[in-house]
Amino acid sequence: FFIYITFEFGMVSGISLYTELVPQARGVMMSMSIASQSAGRMVGALLGTVLLHYGFFWNGMVSAILNIMAVVIVVWVVKERAGAEG
Repeated sequence: FFIYITFEFGMVSGISLYTELVPQARGVMMSMSIASQSAGRMVGALLGTVLLHYGFFWNGMVSAILNIMAVVIVVWVVKERAGAEG
């Protein structure tokens, strides 16, 4: 249950992040977000079934590495605009 609730929290809170990156093109940002999430689910399902042949441990390790890479990319790329407080 904890994994489900944290996943959903991340998905829903990501919507406000995506839409505020380019406020003039909120619809485009939301559609690009959904498209990239769908592509990620597809790649994850394909990669997960291949890795499952090597054991559940490697499935978890690759998942953890990819999640760490995603956090690093978000921290590195997403910057606050000046005057965006509050």
